[in-house]
Amino acid sequence: MKSITHPPGGTTAQTARGVSPEAVVRRWTQPTFFIVTFLLDLFRTDQAADVTGTEIADATHISVATAYPVLRRLERAGWLLARDEMPHENPIERGRPPRTYFRINPEFKTRIQQEVAVADARQRAKGSTRATSRTSSTSGAGPIPASP
Repeated sequence: MKSITHPPGGTTAQTARGVSPEAVVRRWTQPTFFIVTFLLDLFRTDQAADVTGTEIADATHISVATAYPVLRRLERAGWLLARDEMPHENPIERGRPPRTYFRINPEFKTRIQQEVAVADARQRAKGSTRATSRTSSTSGAGPIPASP
């Protein structure tokens, strides 16, 4: 088994798998908000850091069954990069399937930050605190504002 980096489909509006970045925004759920906020926070501290879906689910207090469909949708839209665990890491010998690691696609970082800010503002306008009630375990910070 070789390591695969799933390409984001370039910077075109639609990827090879047919999910546009706009489709991600239309399905902007609370789990999406929590996951993206966590990954942006991680990206801010280490741009090369990647984490497994299980680690993301644990850090955001979202079930794995909810996190993975969101992660795959974000990957198909090009917002995330994913790579499979390397063979020399011996997942099969350790009695488990190979892990997939995710990280923010730097090409979409600004767009993602803008969408997080919009989603956060929308939730605040509704008077709900649920959008920012779950924060990453790494910093405890809320959403990351869009950079200039």
